[in-house]
Amino acid sequence: MTDLQNAIHRYLSFLESEANVSPLTVKNYRQNLQFVADALGVTDIADIDKSAIRRLKQKLHAHRTVHGQSLSTGTKNLRLKNLRSFLRYLIQEEGRDVLPPDSVRLFKEDERTVKVLDGSQLEALLNAPDQSTRLGLRDSAILELFFSTGLRLAELRSLNREQINLKTREISVRGKRGKVRVVFISDRAADALRSYLQSRIDHCTPLFVRKPHQLQNVLPPGEEFRLSPQGIRDVVRKYSRIAGITLNPSPHTLRHTFATQLLAHG
Repeated sequence: MTDLQNAIHRYLSFLESEANVSPLTVKNYRQNLQFVADALGVTDIADIDKSAIRRLKQKLHAHRTVHGQSLSTGTKNLRLKNLRSFLRYLIQEEGRDVLPPDSVRLFKEDERTVKVLDGSQLEALLNAPDQSTRLGLRDSAILELFFSTGLRLAELRSLNREQINLKTREISVRGKRGKVRVVFISDRAADALRSYLQSRIDHCTPLFVRKPHQLQNVLPPGEEFRLSPQGIRDVVRKYSRIAGITLNPSPHTLRHTFATQLLAHG
């Protein structure tokens, strides 16, 4: 490995072992820093200079996703921020003489507008799944749980069946930096979860699985059948279209809607 690749490897190990960063965050850092390392066009840390940063920014502008879309300003800045953190680690933990992190300037972002569903849109979305099917019961439970708890996508995806206590309406959730908290679910969300769990014909550990109607002979834990982040996003988008919502909401939209409803009700 090159000097730069070795340093990135040490930084990721530092995040895992000393900074108490979640595995998902480390995974995101690894992916972003791999892109950065390739785009900088250098192999030695000492060669990360302003011209290398310009090359990186040009690559960020030119990059296209597998769907042919350009990167959002937020995504570009996230990769630049990861580079800043990496440079800061090199200075503070390894005493390296490298480019000052603050000299990596971010792209100017437009003022963000927060998407929130109104009452009629939310009700239409929650009522959209066909609850006469196992898939519909699963998707209804996903939507109800998102709105009832304000969970992050990664938190909801990582839930296992054993974490759900329908008697007390409690769920133990492991959030950012591995912190565990208890969240409470509404009666409506509890009913949706109960109906979904009763429809399961398997003994797999994950709460939300793909192809729930085909898992009868799958032995636990069945981790490979856990619903993916993109699969969960697709659930929200699918029923948004069915409900006629043009806002194009995401799981994060339901999180914002949850927070807005809390504020509205004191």
